[in-house]
Amino acid sequence: MFKFIRENSKLIVKFMMTHLVMSVLGIMVGLAVLTLEDGDGGFSLIAIIAGAFTVGFLCFMHYDDTFFAGVKEGIKHRAEGTKPDALKGLKIALIGYLPVIIIGLIVLIVIWATPKGEDQTVIPLLLFYACQGSFLSFYKLIDFIGISGFVIVTLLPSIIASFLGYAIGCKDKTLRGMFGMNVKPPFDGPLERKPRNKE
Repeated sequence: MFKFIRENSKLIVKFMMTHLVMSVLGIMVGLAVLTLEDGDGGFSLIAIIAGAFTVGFLCFMHYDDTFFAGVKEGIKHRAEGTKPDALKGLKIALIGYLPVIIIGLIVLIVIWATPKGEDQTVIPLLLFYACQGSFLSFYKLIDFIGISGFVIVTLLPSIIASFLGYAIGCKDKTLRGMFGMNVKPPFDGPLERKPRNKE
């Protein structure tokens, strides 16, 4: 475990920094949405658009970071004749996301430990929002799936995006290619040398 963290510290720190920056962006957008909503109890169009933007951007950034890491690892392992760990992106996401997951667990424990009729979840929930600012525009989800459901649902996108990014990258594939688009992604690392056909 500690060896894995030491060997992948740059990726883990990058995950945490990306998540922090995206959370700040989400908070700024979410606070703007709060001032524009009329509080009718349902989702407004502006909240849906803003939430889709901030969560989508968050997932794209995590996918992008782990994808390029996966591409480089795939090249290295194929050159060495070894097999890359397709779950490495998932492990990096879980370790980098650990502070947020712990805060989410605290929120869930407070909910389950609080007697019915009392609401003591405000402070831990605000702390969770500070770490998960990308989802602030979707705060009304709590009315439909409860606080527990909201915490669980909002923890998944970053983990899934990071897992997919690394797994697809290390197998020398792209999402665009999987959808039939013949577009090579930009790449700033060492390119894989492929044998030339002798004529």
